[in-house]
Amino acid sequence: MAWLAAALAGFTLATGAAVLAPRRAQPKMVFVKTHSTGSSTLTGILHRYCDVHGARCFVSPEGVSAATTYDRAQLEAVVDQFPAQLDIWPNHVVFEPDVFDEMIPGSQKISLFRSPLNRTMSAFRHSPASVIIDHLDSLVADRGMPTALPCGGNIAGIRMSDQVRLEDFDKLDLVLLTEQYDLSLILLRRRMSWTTRDIVYARLKDYSDDEDRVAAAAEVEAFLTQADILTQAAQDLLDYCVRGDEAAIYSMAEQRFEEQLEALAPAERKSVNAEVLHFQGVLAEVSSCCQKHPQDSFCSSLQVDNIEWTSQARLSLRGEVSGDCASVVTDYSGP
Repeated sequence: MAWLAAALAGFTLATGAAVLAPRRAQPKMVFVKTHSTGSSTLTGILHRYCDVHGARCFVSPEGVSAATTYDRAQLEAVVDQFPAQLDIWPNHVVFEPDVFDEMIPGSQKISLFRSPLNRTMSAFRHSPASVIIDHLDSLVADRGMPTALPCGGNIAGIRMSDQVRLEDFDKLDLVLLTEQYDLSLILLRRRMSWTTRDIVYARLKDYSDDEDRVAAAAEVEAFLTQADILTQAAQDLLDYCVRGDEAAIYSMAEQRFEEQLEALAPAERKSVNAEVLHFQGVLAEVSSCCQKHPQDSFCSSLQVDNIEWTSQARLSLRGEVSGDCASVVTDYSGP
């Protein structure tokens, strides 16, 4: 890992406040950013939290892509450079609990999981329509499952079970589900004692306007879900990307999520459900305001993706952003 160590050497850990300096205690979090689960939207939430509150988010150094999925050796290089100096890990990573215990002692370890078939289709939509069609042609013609990044043909297809090994799943403190996104965020907000504004979001990596891409991915899904015509290549893709360990870890995530809800007292569960409705109303208000005022600085901050944020953070250009549309955000005032 000499290349990463060299990239980290001399690199200033940056936040909106720019440099390491005495500041108030921050909640500690490790977000195991899984691929094609809506995780970029949650990483945006974490980045804005660092901007607003001066928390220390990890920032990929120059020469290392912000989209890198960090492995154990790369994480150990980060620990060597920034021992116990981070507050939040917001990047793609292979979950290494012991390394994160050293990197961010006392951190809450969370991750986001999605139905494997839906996640695979989302990974396909990260590619242009022409690439998706080429992938489909290979499956239909039974030319074999691609050996490199078969779940979508790009890094967005890296499997959840490759990032969170089955044997490490129980070391997560909080499990979130894409299918219960807003409810998941309310559970996160309460766990971290954040405000509603801290979790307001706009959906990132939304390709719904690219009709060709959406149509091509729909063709792949239609083919994969018609079991009577599946080729061996398609069966192999389903075995690797949807069944097996992927199905197992999603089942574990669903069970844990339900256990998290069942652990709430009846009054708190009712309060959580009410807060979800309030939060969805806030999101609708923010969306309406941003449609009317697309240049509003708060609205613009909601659209900053990981790569853009990282580039700005490297230059210490990030900080709290306020705008007129921020004023429509209200905290839940119920029990």
